[in-house]
Amino acid sequence: MTAKEYLEQVNRFNQQIVSKKAELESYRELSMSITGCDFKEHYNATRNTDAPFERYSNKIMDLENEISEDLITLGNMKFEVGLEIDKLECANERLVLRYRYLMLMTWGEVAKKLNYTKRWVLRIHDRAMFNFEKLEEGKFDEL
Repeated sequence: MTAKEYLEQVNRFNQQIVSKKAELESYRELSMSITGCDFKEHYNATRNTDAPFERYSNKIMDLENEISEDLITLGNMKFEVGLEIDKLECANERLVLRYRYLMLMTWGEVAKKLNYTKRWVLRIHDRAMFNFEKLEEGKFDEL
């Protein structure tokens, strides 16, 4: 694992949580849906006669629990990555890495927050990544 991959793991994990939240919302919508009626006379012994809210309630509860656990894991992950970022000497480098990888800001948002141009922020980021890799040399090979 490279230093950049190490820092980007927060964003990837956050994206997984967002995906699960979207899935949860779709289950909630499905649980509120009304199925259509069919007035034809036929008997189907394998047809599910449960109400929609019954079919999806267990899935909803399981997914809510999973998201809660993931949010705790995300918090711990951010804390650990933040401790590694704090090892950098330059305050601007720490800020750029924190805004980008912990607060998940875009480059434009980071530049606006620091009152720098986007190009200057990218130069700070390059220096920060170089120094971060130097500080953590050999650590990411183990992960």
